Amino acid sequence: MRGQSKTARALTSAVLSIVASVGTLLTTETAVAAPTTSMFSVPLSEVIRCDERVAVTGAFDFTAHVTETASGSVLATLRFTPNHVVGIGLKSGDAYRLVGASMEVTLEGEPVFSTTFVHHGVLVGGDPGAEFPLSIVFHATVTKKHQVTVSVDRSECF
Repeated sequence: MRGQSKTARALTSAVLSIVASVGTLLTTETAVAAPTTSMFSVPLSEVIRCDERVAVTGAFDFTAHVTETASGSVLATLRFTPNHVVGIGLKSGDAYRLVGASMEVTLEGEPVFSTTFVHHGVLVGGDPGAEFPLSIVFHATVTKKHQVTVSVDRSECF
């Protein structure tokens, strides 16, 4: 700034200050929160009406990976597996086990959002033909701090 007039130096200083402020503002606006990963289990304990009423118990093991996109929305990938989900016929005493693959669900929404999703499986008994298709509806909430909660909304044979 040597050789510049006092006004030119003041103007240059002001422009540099504005550029620095805009750079800080842009950096702040586009910053994205670090991804988070959490693991948790969601218990299942319901009596479901199939051909007979079946008491179903067990859990689903979840791994939730949450990232924030550059546009500010939240992307949550939930991977889950049934863990020892079994059923007992309340009238017959027949034993059933849930057969169903692990699933992965990807959800996207505003920084705080809730949604539902469905896992389909089959309750399989020991007798031939003792099978009940089963759907389990889950409710998930993702918080601003990327915390994920999941609960069983309802289960039903179909």
